[in-house]
Amino acid sequence: MKISNIASANVIRTGIAAAWNYSGRVVGLGWTAALIGSLGFGAYGQYSIASAGAAIINATADNPFFVRSFRIDEERYKRELCTRTAYATVAMCVGIAVFSVNYVVGMAIMNAAGEQLFNALKSKDLRAGRPDKINRWDTIRQISSITLAVAFLYLAPMFGHHPTLKTTTAIYMLPYLVILVASLRFIPGHRPAMPGWPKEMLLLSSEACAGAIYAQGAVIVIGWVSGAQIAGYYSVAQVSALAIAMIGTNYASTFVEKLRASGGHVSTAPPASHVVRLGALTGGAMVAIGAAILVWGGHDYIGWLCILMAGFTALRSINSMLAVVLFLQKKDWLRVRTTVGVALLQVALLFPLVKYLGGYGAAIGCIICDTIMFVVYYREIYHTPAAAQDDSDAHPAAVIDAPTPDIVAADELVDTAAIDTTATTDTSATTDTSAAPDTAGRHAVRRPPAADTWVTRRRDPAPGRHDSGQSAPAPDDGPTPTARSREHSHTTPGIPTTPGIQTTPGIHTTPRSQTTPRTQTTQGGVMRR
Repeated sequence: MKISNIASANVIRTGIAAAWNYSGRVVGLGWTAALIGSLGFGAYGQYSIASAGAAIINATADNPFFVRSFRIDEERYKRELCTRTAYATVAMCVGIAVFSVNYVVGMAIMNAAGEQLFNALKSKDLRAGRPDKINRWDTIRQISSITLAVAFLYLAPMFGHHPTLKTTTAIYMLPYLVILVASLRFIPGHRPAMPGWPKEMLLLSSEACAGAIYAQGAVIVIGWVSGAQIAGYYSVAQVSALAIAMIGTNYASTFVEKLRASGGHVSTAPPASHVVRLGALTGGAMVAIGAAILVWGGHDYIGWLCILMAGFTALRSINSMLAVVLFLQKKDWLRVRTTVGVALLQVALLFPLVKYLGGYGAAIGCIICDTIMFVVYYREIYHTPAAAQDDSDAHPAAVIDAPTPDIVAADELVDTAAIDTTATTDTSATTDTSAAPDTAGRHAVRRPPAADTWVTRRRDPAPGRHDSGQSAPAPDDGPTPTARSREHSHTTPGIPTTPGIQTTPGIHTTPRSQTTPRTQTTQGGVMRR
């Protein structure tokens, strides 16, 4: 019942998110029609070029923040959110300054910065696994911008003003100023932090850039080889496919909290059966659209393209779900390799396929590339250990310098499971070993405090401690510890030892007189009081 309720909640959130997403796309179609009708295709072409540039800039600059917001802890998230907001604010100011000089470049920078600020504002809901709320905010922002811009387009002539593309775009961007003001609260009170180390940032930015090229490459190649009309037909089918495939990302986003808590463990990921079923559902929806276009008549080329693109839609939906899981597993290098590889393969395939098959060839090429991506992602998640990679929030030096409990004072609890009890040592005092076993079934022996005795635990580079509680075999480095203890009697009189316990290389006693510094580096660890 519990699993059923969880699955039901995920499906409901996904459905609500899809409803908001598609309602926003319908409003966007109205905005396109109004812009073309009032200002013409030339103005719309400039707007489209600027929007495409904004998408590439935003994806490259914001992807490191976006990906890491899924998986980092709350404190680190707030610090990176501070940097994300400050950077986007500066970029917005630069975009406004350039906009007065060059429309395309200024609009691209302003739009990219506005979207980054908006992503920062929505990131809290993203971390909570609420795509329904995120898409609701997207639709509200889109409706607000379009309402203001369309009102200006149709009302300005009534007052004797001729609307221009630059003025219309400036009005369209006004809601981003509200978002800017709302986002400024993320800056005070937090120390800024970069989204990972340079290598990680480069990987995540490269992935986004390659993905943008992969998404837009087919249309560019078709326009170059087969002409603008075929490119337009393919663009309609591709936009429809990507809109339907967005359901996959929305569904996977509902698992973000559990994936983050488990470090990306596969048991908290979307079940493989659900992933495949959702992919089949999205592919079937694309087939239905293509069939409807064929029945309606007049655009058979687009109808057959949509049916052929059903395979691409199903694969893209599945891959978007698997990518979210890989975000949380921190498999950045895998995703970058795969995305760059399929992007290069797509470019190599598109020229011969488009030359002889037109838009159909481009669809086939995309299906081949997404199939390869699916195989790589699916095998990595469901057929390999799901443990996440090491967190890259801390520099390796910080990990090395971090304090470790390898050296403890003699009056601390000592785990007897890590001590070899195969030999007996002569002792003159007894120690109470009746301590209750801990949760692992092992006994803890409390040694009395010693004024000048320290107990050193040496951490071996190899896994010295096994699940069974036994110590790994010690290297042969000379006389046995027992022989050394008899040859060099360092144990302070009055310090009782435990019968049946032989000192091992991992635990030995050293007179305090030999460890004058309070912090001394030893082999494999750090001694501290």
